[in-house]
Amino acid sequence: MKEKRARVLVVSDFYPPHWTGLAKSIAHMCELVQDECEITVATTGAKKSMTLEQSIRVWRLPKLFTISRAHLSPALMLFALRSIHKHDIILLNSPSAHILPIAIYARALRKRLIIFHQGDLILPSGLFNQIIQAVFDITTYLSFSLSSAIATYSLDYATHSRVLKPHLHKTRGLMLPVPPPAKISKKISNRSPSWYRDLRKKQSSGEVIVGFAGRMVSEKGFDTLAKAIIILARRKKGLQKMHFIYAGAQMKYEPYFQTIEPLFDEIKQHITFTGLLDENDLGYFYDLIDFFILPSRSECFGLVQAEAALAGAPIIVSDIPGARVLVRDTKYGALFPCGDEKALADAILQMQRIHKTYDNSTVKKLLKPPLVKKNILHFLLGK
Repeated sequence: MKEKRARVLVVSDFYPPHWTGLAKSIAHMCELVQDECEITVATTGAKKSMTLEQSIRVWRLPKLFTISRAHLSPALMLFALRSIHKHDIILLNSPSAHILPIAIYARALRKRLIIFHQGDLILPSGLFNQIIQAVFDITTYLSFSLSSAIATYSLDYATHSRVLKPHLHKTRGLMLPVPPPAKISKKISNRSPSWYRDLRKKQSSGEVIVGFAGRMVSEKGFDTLAKAIIILARRKKGLQKMHFIYAGAQMKYEPYFQTIEPLFDEIKQHITFTGLLDENDLGYFYDLIDFFILPSRSECFGLVQAEAALAGAPIIVSDIPGARVLVRDTKYGALFPCGDEKALADAILQMQRIHKTYDNSTVKKLLKPPLVKKNILHFLLGK
């Protein structure tokens, strides 16, 4: 007799096509275990709808308003509360604006409540933002207290997290799946993005193409990278045969780019800005770059660095909790002191010389799907 599959309700404020790692990673997890679990996802959307994505039911509930990064949706909360009794396991994707009421009700119904935490909320300075951050800390702390188990990408991050530190006794490091980037045609054609065609010409003439990506916000540390590029530009032959490419977008909730725009203006001839890319065009991005830089000030893990590494691009990463784990465990790249633009400039020059010597087999081994799947199922089912 076939064993009954566990019914899992996943509540995530964001889900693809939302493009950040917070959304993509939880979707990859659902796709990996959908054969073993009946999965229903509750998330936000423009209007109420239900789609069947493979065998995963995705309910999108309309948001009422937005505060800073948070999407507030009473409809999502009500849907989740009404659905809890139909499911065996409730998985909350944190950070979430809806986490506490759902956690309380799931615990009241004695459901297995588990939480995957993808990073503490870090907002720009200012009284309003600090109030939001404090509310996040309190509601998340209380929700973690009610949970059966918690996971995050690494214990390295957990031991430095504001909200995870008091709950280390039930927190585990858990790598989520990172599918390889979309395959693209290597043949240059009119279907290829114009920036890809232009930079492939530079590459064929011997230039090294360096990638960076993500939300244009302060915690991503792109000002440190800009200053490092400026240092190289001012050195004799410092930027010879090197060009940078940025994939991402500015965020309305944080006018960060406006404050650092003068830095990028000084080096604009050395950088190509692609804007936000879809999954197919991200394939072109990862195919193009020779190595990748993650200069973040805060990062639970940094999904983009893993995608770049799987595509064969060594990585230069800030030596900060969470982000540094991939380089530390695989040796596929280099670390530099967070915020140190001179050290980053030196690391870029070094990587320019040796990037072809790296082998990403250690990355593929760490992110091997069967091992990742086994660990995720253990977390979900508590077995």
